[in-house]
Amino acid sequence: MTTAELEAEADRLAALRVDPRTPAVVRRAFLRPAAITLRKFLALEDAASPVLDGKWPFEDSAAMAEAFCTAFAIVYPGEPIPEAKELSRAIDRMVQEVRRGFSTVMPMRWPRQHGADPAPAREDGLGWVARFIARFPWQPDQVLDTPLDVLFILAAAQNANEGADCAGEDYRERDGGNLKAETGNLKEEALAGAEGTEIPRDSKPENGRAEHDQKSDEK
Repeated sequence: MTTAELEAEADRLAALRVDPRTPAVVRRAFLRPAAITLRKFLALEDAASPVLDGKWPFEDSAAMAEAFCTAFAIVYPGEPIPEAKELSRAIDRMVQEVRRGFSTVMPMRWPRQHGADPAPAREDGLGWVARFIARFPWQPDQVLDTPLDVLFILAAAQNANEGADCAGEDYRERDGGNLKAETGNLKEEALAGAEGTEIPRDSKPENGRAEHDQKSDEK
């Protein structure tokens, strides 16, 4: 790139008033990543954990104790199970970690090429996790044990480097105010596509619209 081109690019960025600082949500993900990894998410899903769907069996004390202890052991292995008086706080802590993991999903939109039809959606039953792992040039175990918020940021960066456009609010717009923290099915909130569509169980999560329901984290 010539000096003139560099100066022109600098002028363009200045005109857009691009903030050169790393967005806070990206800093938090790399400096203080979420406790939830892809492996832990799959373990919670495999256990049909209420952490993901909010359906805690409060009316059945035995079932409640089992569901809580199982989930806590998955999210925080090695930590002692909290006492009963700390149940509500511990559940909220787990739920917020899952939400924080999914809070960095960046929906990406690929520019439509002139004269080309959009590629048809594939429904091969693989699900989004296998496709997500396949996009990283790492061993599967390394991907599985990386915090979800870090993985989603890296996937968004990969898409951006390949020319994709952001279809939703960018990471700078997520700094500051509280993100939504509503009770409900976290898988649906985090992986749901555009309004009125089904959960994209057979599509990459970065192509969906994230429900940014993370509580604001201290910088």
